[in-house]
Amino acid sequence: MKVDLSARSDKHRWKSVVKDLLLLLLILLGVFAIWWNGWSWIDTNINPSTDLATNIAARGQFGDKFGAVNALFAGFAFAGIIFTIFLQNREIHQTKRMLEEQLKDSNKQRFDSTFFQLLTLHNDITAKLVDLESVGRNSFKAFNTRIIISDVDFPGYSALKKLDREEIRRLRDSRVITHEIKQKLEPADVSNLEAALETGVACCDNFLDHSVELQERKIKLAYTKAAELHVDNYSHYFRNLYHTLRFVKESPLIEDTERNRYAKIVRSQLSEPELLTLFYNSLTKIELAGREKMELGYPKMGRLLQEFDILQNLPPRSVLHPVHLIIFQSNYKAGV
Repeated sequence: MKVDLSARSDKHRWKSVVKDLLLLLLILLGVFAIWWNGWSWIDTNINPSTDLATNIAARGQFGDKFGAVNALFAGFAFAGIIFTIFLQNREIHQTKRMLEEQLKDSNKQRFDSTFFQLLTLHNDITAKLVDLESVGRNSFKAFNTRIIISDVDFPGYSALKKLDREEIRRLRDSRVITHEIKQKLEPADVSNLEAALETGVACCDNFLDHSVELQERKIKLAYTKAAELHVDNYSHYFRNLYHTLRFVKESPLIEDTERNRYAKIVRSQLSEPELLTLFYNSLTKIELAGREKMELGYPKMGRLLQEFDILQNLPPRSVLHPVHLIIFQSNYKAGV
């Protein structure tokens, strides 16, 4: 059975109007009754003599005596008007506040809709990544491995970063990987270190050198070599993630206090290999031959990574050299 909601609403509105008119009529009748009773009481009770003129004069004096009452009630009426204005003003503020809350909720819903669409797109792009024989998030492992093998020293770096400086010096001087050192390393690390020592001790010397210029030059060359043929596989990924973080940073639909919460949601989607790739993609300015105007992650993406602490879950042990962390922090310190 179909119900006519419009007819029911009109009927309810007319009932409300009729009730209001009846209430107004009742108030007017009440005021008139008070006035009539007061008039009748004066005619009945103010009779000081049998002379009509004397009685009329007495009634006039009685009315003048209560003229102050009129002033009192006029004052009450004025106070009532002021109070009514106050109530109306408060109601206006409440209505304004309610509308602002409704607008805020509406903006929040709009932001959430766009944000989670971007996040879904991010995960879809990640799942469809292909790098040689690697698919999805495994592609980042392949890309990071390509960075390592793009520099003659970096395979050895992966092992040396697990040792302290004194152990590295003894290793350099003796060119012997002792049993104590082997216990700290994985078999693959031992193999890489043995291969590096076969060609000399430059790997150890370069690792011990904490010169920013040297380490920045080496990572630039290695990343450029790794990215020249394969960075296009990741370009869509980098762009979408950049615009997601930028949307969180700049959107007028949410309060500033809410931005970090959404950035944490983005951060929770990123695996350790992804974080490492983002770190090196944004570490420093890198130019690819023939695409000098193409910006990888430096500096815009790096600023967002730093501002929202996206790399919080990146273990320092994942970074090839401790100086790389210093370079990143120097490039994106506050105000730069």
